[in-house]
Amino acid sequence: MIQHHRLDVGAVKKLEEIVDPEQDYLFYTYVSMRRHEASFFGQFVNERLTGVLAYTDKLSFPAFAFYGLDDKELHLDLLVSYVRKELNFHEGIVGGTILSDVDLALFQAAQLTVNEPVAFITMKHEDDQKLLKGGLIEQITESEWEACARFLAENGMNYFAERELQRYPFYAIREGNHFAAVGGFHFYDKMLVEIGNVVTEPSFRGKGYAKAITSTLTRVGKVCSPNVNVYLSVFAQNTIAIHVYRQLGFKVVSKKWITDFSLDAYSIVK
Repeated sequence: MIQHHRLDVGAVKKLEEIVDPEQDYLFYTYVSMRRHEASFFGQFVNERLTGVLAYTDKLSFPAFAFYGLDDKELHLDLLVSYVRKELNFHEGIVGGTILSDVDLALFQAAQLTVNEPVAFITMKHEDDQKLLKGGLIEQITESEWEACARFLAENGMNYFAERELQRYPFYAIREGNHFAAVGGFHFYDKMLVEIGNVVTEPSFRGKGYAKAITSTLTRVGKVCSPNVNVYLSVFAQNTIAIHVYRQLGFKVVSKKWITDFSLDAYSIVK
């Protein structure tokens, strides 16, 4: 018997205890730091949980995280269609997520994927000795939030959310009265720190600004969460950035796929 339910807080907390923060990085952020802003939908086969799809509306696109518990018993198409109905999404809507090789194969087998998946890697910091010393890097003040958000948008930071700028420390290198490079965090918590939104304006690239800001962010992150290594994620094809991060003491811990998938309904099983 297949059933679907929204998971309550207790069930989500139990998931947090078993999810590997490195190997299931995205889903871990949902069950920990995003727990109170996300919705969690589970599929049960003969009363056993087989898979969970989590959703948040805090990003600029329909953002999901998937966690499989029993791939052999999971009916992914039914779970996805149940979620679409519960969220009252129109037909044709496309969601975005990050999947492992195994989970990507599940989505492809269910004919849910849209467009070609893009390889994406997560790295964590392991060597403080490789970080650069601080220089002309200053923390962005509240009066500069609007200018910083505009700078990030103009330079293609599609995964930036303004609430991050309002909650977490961001840093900049300036050339005159303008930002030359900016960086901040996607998550900044004792449970997990993820550097994000690091970008250099094209005319100032090649000066080491991204390395300098990433070094500062790494140190700041370790103060926030001294018992947890600082993470960052990057597109696998961005070999220049990966090389820079390796020079700063980061190591690849997982490879995933950024994937768009259809939420179009199939027959719904309650």
